[in-house]
Amino acid sequence: MQSQCVRVPLKPGATQQFVDWLGSVRHREAEMLHAMQQEGVHFELMALQRGETEDTLLFFMQARDLAAAQNAFASSQLPIDVETRNVIESCWDTARASVLEVLLTLGPVDA
Repeated sequence: MQSQCVRVPLKPGATQQFVDWLGSVRHREAEMLHAMQQEGVHFELMALQRGETEDTLLFFMQARDLAAAQNAFASSQLPIDVETRNVIESCWDTARASVLEVLLTLGPVDA
């Protein structure tokens, strides 16, 4: 399993749009999980860091093959993926995104 964490600044004024969109798709969990499965993604986590001058998204992902997962997402015609790409285009400042060094990933642990 490969892991990646990316720091993505949000475009000025786009934070609420992104947060609202995430809230609006929460009820589409089955659709999102299906898309993740199609792409070979095992886990995703998004965390928002609000700052005085800009807001930043930390996006953590685990997949069997990160490059294959990213390519599958980019070419997917599933409605949730098309919508997600549009929101990313509107809200994320991908030109300033940076990959963080993942130092440790644990789990899952059976109780």
